[in-house]
Amino acid sequence: MSVNRAIARVVGVLVVASSSACASGGVAIPPGGDALPPCKPQRIDVADLESIGAPGCDLVGSQLGLPSGDHVEVPAVGVTSGQQDDPPDGPEVVVVNWGVPGLSVAVVADGRLSDVWTSSPEARDLMGAALAGDGVDG
Repeated sequence: MSVNRAIARVVGVLVVASSSACASGGVAIPPGGDALPPCKPQRIDVADLESIGAPGCDLVGSQLGLPSGDHVEVPAVGVTSGQQDDPPDGPEVVVVNWGVPGLSVAVVADGRLSDVWTSSPEARDLMGAALAGDGVDG
C-alpha cells in the first residue's frame, strides 16, 4: 500500500473517530477534544513537543518546525494532515491533533516509520496504532 493511500485511510479513520469517538483498528480520538479552549497559535519545534506535554488547549493553526527547516500547520482535533516533499517517493510528514493528549508528528518513508515526535505518551501510542493499522511498519 502506498504511503499516500495509507495516510488517506488514516485521515478517514480519524475524521470518523472525531465524530463518533470510536474507529476501526481500535483508534479513537480521546474524549474532551471538542471542549478544549483554543491555544494562541505558536511556532513549536517538533523536538520540543515532549517537553511541552499535553497542552490543555487546542493547538490548531500553530506551526510545527521540522528538522528540515520546513513548517507544517496543526490541523483541527481529529484530523490528520500530510505533507510530502517529493511525491510519490519522498518521505511524508504526518501530523495528528489528538485533542487532549496533544499532537503526534511522524515521518514515513517507504512504508516505514522513520521519526516520530509526540506531546505525550498517549499521543505516541495513538499514532503508533493508527499507522500500524494502515500497514506502516514501526
